[in-house]
Amino acid sequence: MRESPILFMAPLAGVTNRVFRQLVIEQGADYVCTEMISVQGLIQGNPKTHSLLDLKTGEPSGIQLFGREPEDFVRAAAIIVEQYRPLFIDINMGCPVPKVVKGGMGAALMREPARVEALVRALVENISVPVSVKIRLGWSPEELTGPEVARRCEEGGASWITVHGRTRDQFYRGQADWEGIGAIARERKVPVVANGDIFSARDAEQMMSITGCPRIMVGRGALGNPWIFKRIKERFRGEKEGSVSLREILSIMKKHMEGQVELRGSEKKAILEMRRHFSWYIKGWPGAREFRQRLMGVKSKAEVYRELERFFQQVEEERR
Repeated sequence: MRESPILFMAPLAGVTNRVFRQLVIEQGADYVCTEMISVQGLIQGNPKTHSLLDLKTGEPSGIQLFGREPEDFVRAAAIIVEQYRPLFIDINMGCPVPKVVKGGMGAALMREPARVEALVRALVENISVPVSVKIRLGWSPEELTGPEVARRCEEGGASWITVHGRTRDQFYRGQADWEGIGAIARERKVPVVANGDIFSARDAEQMMSITGCPRIMVGRGALGNPWIFKRIKERFRGEKEGSVSLREILSIMKKHMEGQVELRGSEKKAILEMRRHFSWYIKGWPGAREFRQRLMGVKSKAEVYRELERFFQQVEEERR
């Protein structure tokens, strides 16, 4: 039996709310994080921004912030540490979205190592919880600033650094460069969390071997597949990776739906948000397209469950 890596669920915009975080925790994730939250939105008291701070008591969760000015991070962090008591604060320096980057935030910070260090240091010196940072390998193949930014993060006092194995100009295209993550990890004294292209337990095993990182972050690989964390731990324990039965998948989908209804207080809102999750759960299955089309017309949780039961019955019959 080998020691399993410490497993993180990546913060994903529009995905990692309290319901989804709880699902992956139950399936073996060791640490989770909110989707990224604007420091300006927090400072200004924006209700929509504050609604993203839906931490559950005792949840092993951090809060990810994005912004640009060190003083804004300090003010925002002071608000959330006092009110929400997260396990850690994570700084987003990897988001490639144009509207974020245009404001000098997210992955744009990969081009300003000095600002990175000042930002991390300001947070570390002014809050009582650990500060982590999520970065990329650089801005582009011509600007591979990841090693320098990681050094600055460490010197600023970051407790750990998550490295996504792509540059900003790749967005999420191509393959993640695990060798590049490993090169950064070998230069740093603080822990490095390896992130990028983990879609199976075997991927996790190979990433750990290549990077040397005993900490791994799963992102898109958990969409429609929250049990990936359990499978990774089974593989490292030397156990046979158990298959997830159709009934187990159906049960998880219903549980996800129930939680979303409770969170939103509206079946209509929950259904709208769950459509893409349902698509992820059944991606590539026979009849998935027709199911998605039928789902467009449902208006209640009861109707959703009837369509789910109908779909899963059809799949079961085809698999016999």
